[in-house]
Amino acid sequence: MLPHFRRNFVTGLLTIVPLFITWAVFDFVLGHLARLGNPAVQWLTRYAPADARGYSLVLLEPFVQWPLAILLTIGVLYALGLMMSYVIGRRIFAAMERLLGKLPVVARVYHSIKQLVGAMQGPPVDGRQIVLVEFPPGMKVIAILTQIVTDPDTQELLAIVYIPTAPQPITGLLEIIPLNRVTPTDLTFAEAMSFVVSIGALGPDTLAFSAPPDMVPGGG
Repeated sequence: MLPHFRRNFVTGLLTIVPLFITWAVFDFVLGHLARLGNPAVQWLTRYAPADARGYSLVLLEPFVQWPLAILLTIGVLYALGLMMSYVIGRRIFAAMERLLGKLPVVARVYHSIKQLVGAMQGPPVDGRQIVLVEFPPGMKVIAILTQIVTDPDTQELLAIVYIPTAPQPITGLLEIIPLNRVTPTDLTFAEAMSFVVSIGALGPDTLAFSAPPDMVPGGG
């Protein structure tokens, strides 16, 4: 009786886990999009014309607000991207950045995040941007190699890496480690983020845990 129950329980668990992880990933992404667009939906509801009160009541329904907020957010992001493709749009955005630059604390945070995003979007360092680093000892984690610096005393090359946490890669750890302790991978940034957000469910079929010495950046 017990083996029969255990076997069916494990089978059921293994069946539901992929569905749960898929739901968690989409809930995380769509939830953030909905929260971004929700203020616009609330504004439409509050300031709807008198002859459109029926529509405003419909907008109060959660099952309408959620997808509408997502669509509004996607539309705004598309419009922003379209605007940035024109000179006037880039000039307006540059003026906003100059305004942010006059706010001491805000400017530091904004420019730090912008540099990180630029490093993620830019060409990989030594052809390899997504790496593995040992953390904790005996285990390795996915990390983003953002910069390589030199120790002025020993001339040793040091890697500055960002270790994203699962399933929310916007939080993580920033570490400085010897470059020869970095294991390069051939993962793209999109593949690495899918791996992190999906809690490993959307990982690659193969992943080198240790790299040959000639492949290690700075390893000769």
